[in-house]
Amino acid sequence: MFYPLFKAFVDIALFKAGPQDLPASRFLLGFMLVCHCLVGVVLSLFSLPLGVAVLSALVGTLMVVALVQGVLTASRQNARFLQTATAMAGCETLLGLAALPITLWFYNSQDQTLPSFFSLGLVIWSLAIVAHIMRQALNTSLAMAMLLALGYMMASYYVVGLVIPGG
Repeated sequence: MFYPLFKAFVDIALFKAGPQDLPASRFLLGFMLVCHCLVGVVLSLFSLPLGVAVLSALVGTLMVVALVQGVLTASRQNARFLQTATAMAGCETLLGLAALPITLWFYNSQDQTLPSFFSLGLVIWSLAIVAHIMRQALNTSLAMAMLLALGYMMASYYVVGLVIPGG
């Protein structure tokens, strides 16, 4: 059961599938949101104390839900919420897992140029995945989906920055 779901998230991240290819399951959404939050905590622990890392990850996970709910409500596509939110949380979890070794490399390297370059690549890939998911969920143009992805990323960084002391 695990492999087909993992493959579905990988296929979405590689633009071979869309959120419509996931089951519309509250359980799966809940599971992916927990995974999203846990990966967020682990990544945040590289630079934040535990309490702030947990808060940052919770806010980041809530941003996924808020974005998807807001965009789908505005476009009257509420029926697509479970699959779209699951796709977002699952793909961001995958990218977070991919970011773990890069982040470890960054914090343990004398020269942070190369890990920073790979991190930038993950950010760009993340934008493309969010745009892909939004395009599929909303049946919209790639340009509109990319604008939504950019807005989501900027809003997420801004809101998470509000909860981080000194951020």
